[in-house]
Amino acid sequence: MKYIEDMSPTEAYSWVSLLTTAGIFWYFYQRMWDGFQIVQHSPGGLIEIFVGLIIFTIIAHAVIAGIFSVQRNKGAGELDFEPREKDERDIAIERKAEQYSHWFIYAAINVIIFHLLFENAYSPEYDPPFSVLGPSNMFFVLMGSLFVGDIIKRLSMILAYRA
Repeated sequence: MKYIEDMSPTEAYSWVSLLTTAGIFWYFYQRMWDGFQIVQHSPGGLIEIFVGLIIFTIIAHAVIAGIFSVQRNKGAGELDFEPREKDERDIAIERKAEQYSHWFIYAAINVIIFHLLFENAYSPEYDPPFSVLGPSNMFFVLMGSLFVGDIIKRLSMILAYRA
């Protein structure tokens, strides 16, 4: 196992972003689930959760970027918020990880659409273990898909740096 000091800045950033995204997803999960059921929030409550997640994510990633900027310029006397130059390997790894993330999100959205259509078409006979008809349920599966897609991206980057 590598220590963070032995990692490239991009790999270390991927680890920190992964842990941050997983923590935000855990917070989201805790707000949406009670036991084995999704909590049915009002539309106003869902907007509150959504806006809170966006604000918290922006702040968390801005703090991470600031910390990495300070570390990169330690002792330089001034902060440089310009992005670090990425080499061809960094670009290729990030592009491949984005591709995996997008494939997952596309597949998840198609499964959600199919499930929604199937549930509406055969609603009296079909009683799924997880319904997407309610606003809270649909919000959870869509936001959850985006979170899992980002986690897949970060994990793919970390695995590519390890290879």
